[in-house]
Amino acid sequence: MIALDDLARALWQGPLDDPAAPGRELAERIAGLDYPPALERLRALTGWRLPCGPALSAALARWPWSIDLALLAHDAAGDTAAQEAALAELAARVEAQKRRPAALARRLWAQGRASQARAVLARLDHAAPSALDDLACRCELALAEADWPAAERDLAALPANAPQRPRLRALLAHGRNGGAGLALLAQQAGPEDAALLPPLFELALAERDHALARDLAARISRQLGPESPAACEAAILLALDGEAPQKALDLLAADLPDQPWRYSARQHIRLLRARLMLGDQEADPGKAAEMRAGLLAMAAGALRLHPAHELLRGLWLACRERIEDWRDLEASLLAPFAPGESPLQRAAQLDRLGLHEAALAHAPFPEAGNPHWLFIARARRRAESALLGGDPDRARAELALTEGLEPGAPLRADLAYLRAELCLWEFDHEGAETALAPLDGPCPNRAGLWLQRARTAFLRGDFPGAEAALTRFQGLKTAQLDSATPPPPDLRDRITEDASRAARALPRLDPRRPLRETLQDAPPGRFCATPGLAAWALATGQRQNLWQFRPLPPAEAAAIPRRLIHYWEGPPSVAAQRTIDAWARHHPGLTRQLFDRAQAADWLERQVPALLPLFERQQLPATRADLFRIAWLHREGGIYADLDELPRRPIDDWLKGAKAVFCIEVGYGTVANNFIACAPGLPVMARMLERIEANLAANPAPYPWWDSGPAPFSQSVLEALTAPDSEAAGLRILSQAEYCARISTNLPFPHKRSPLHWR
Repeated sequence: MIALDDLARALWQGPLDDPAAPGRELAERIAGLDYPPALERLRALTGWRLPCGPALSAALARWPWSIDLALLAHDAAGDTAAQEAALAELAARVEAQKRRPAALARRLWAQGRASQARAVLARLDHAAPSALDDLACRCELALAEADWPAAERDLAALPANAPQRPRLRALLAHGRNGGAGLALLAQQAGPEDAALLPPLFELALAERDHALARDLAARISRQLGPESPAACEAAILLALDGEAPQKALDLLAADLPDQPWRYSARQHIRLLRARLMLGDQEADPGKAAEMRAGLLAMAAGALRLHPAHELLRGLWLACRERIEDWRDLEASLLAPFAPGESPLQRAAQLDRLGLHEAALAHAPFPEAGNPHWLFIARARRRAESALLGGDPDRARAELALTEGLEPGAPLRADLAYLRAELCLWEFDHEGAETALAPLDGPCPNRAGLWLQRARTAFLRGDFPGAEAALTRFQGLKTAQLDSATPPPPDLRDRITEDASRAARALPRLDPRRPLRETLQDAPPGRFCATPGLAAWALATGQRQNLWQFRPLPPAEAAAIPRRLIHYWEGPPSVAAQRTIDAWARHHPGLTRQLFDRAQAADWLERQVPALLPLFERQQLPATRADLFRIAWLHREGGIYADLDELPRRPIDDWLKGAKAVFCIEVGYGTVANNFIACAPGLPVMARMLERIEANLAANPAPYPWWDSGPAPFSQSVLEALTAPDSEAAGLRILSQAEYCARISTNLPFPHKRSPLHWR
């Protein structure tokens, strides 16, 4: 028989010419093998998803007592009927042998049969050789179901030196009290608790508490030794989370076997993460493409060796996303499922490609009786897909399925984050505050929750409170990167500081008060003069339903010309053509043109020559694109859309009776510039162009979002909405939900990861 190492090498190099051959050969020789080598070979073949049914059947018949073989038969079962038969055989062997009920419980649990899994472990034989593992498994299932009394009883029953005990202690602290529970347990741990430190470290990273994780890593190094596996693993993970891929690779080098087909799944994951990050940090497009092509081959080989590993499958998809034509990736994601593939993982990837309805169709509906984690994971995934697809009502209905459940603190935090996000899509800061309030104690160091708090404070006009939340976020980010200085200010910091500074001369802003009264009380033009106050006013007006569309009279119905342009620099993207095709498919009546830098410069030279020197002086493609699009829209009129805006439905009715169409973003109430439609010569577009021209002329190193994007857009649109009726008529203001119901926005194009991208 071919050696297993040779088989692994062949799988690493590519798909086998005859995947069934190793199984046929084993079936012919199974009668002459002893149990250990037969089990080893069957475990390898089933782990690689290679057909070995006859060999497995022969082994099951020859060793009718083997629970391990019954587990392999369940793993190898291809359809529901075969899985049920294998599960029944496993249950029979567990019962006959009076041992290893945890093996059966774990398989039931993985299928979502929580009550059956826990029933199998209800009465344990403490004299059985598997008693320790069975008790630990029962404790872990109780923890997953947030049954704290049962988990505590089982944890207390475990011997003090049981190897499972430290991890279960950490899981109990995390489940009950989140990150605060981890910090308290870490504080209480003494020198005798060295084995507790590695699981605490892993959970601190999962909680995104990098300060605690770094402290625990230092303690692991001191107490277990700097060369211990736990210390090396902690150093690698901190380097990866700290966005230091070369450091991670240097640390990995000492841990890797000579040949890649001998790597564990964990080692493949660490290596792929580091090299993906290096490829993303490569500024040379040619080198980056070459690195990514090699990574895709690596990820495919790793997945052939570990086909059931979800994290590896996710990295393989990440590699494909960076290098493949997204039309091909889309087609493969809509094909039948591969064995062992997670529906939730596929749904998440479909969302990344902007296919939110398909994501909903692929995410299983939550079923009663599922364990907490699976029920909530399904409901949450569907709610996220619905929200991204512009359907907040459906998202709310999906989340309502989780009401009344009392999961552990980590899941509660995940649900609170999504509930708050749903409220913020509707600029409902009160609802967001209510959702986030219970997390103050258990989740003090989740960076994403501090960003939510910053947005919530901004919307209620508490700009100092928003600044404080962003300062807290910056501290957490600094700890993540292990940096001596906080990250540079981004769009959130800029708009919040701007609003805070401008509002100091005003009375407290109350979003519940009618906005028109607030605007009348302020000095003329105060809110339009600064992007921060303009964004707050736009968000408040959106919540108060002020920006009602008043269509133009029929005589002006065709005010917006039916032509569409995009702007793109550099080599063609692996994702861009898919977007171009989608706009053509959904809008056959639009004329379309794709401008590059040279074509845009040529148009400016002919139509607005005074802007050409400013255009050519820009160092960033983003600021060139911003300047050109507004100049073109003001002069020509029509529709501009970024190529990472994927239409899923026609937008023709948005244009009817409108002279301009804008979208208010959910982030801070700013007006998006990734999609704009307008008639030529509008005053609002003239003011936008004037502001952008002045900003770019005054700033040798502009920040696109602030100097040429949504910030000046927001000022100009608020001026138009609050101007006399003649200017406000015909302005259609879309909410983010209305926009996302038709167009998938801000898709994760590969170029956005490059250091040349403006963010």
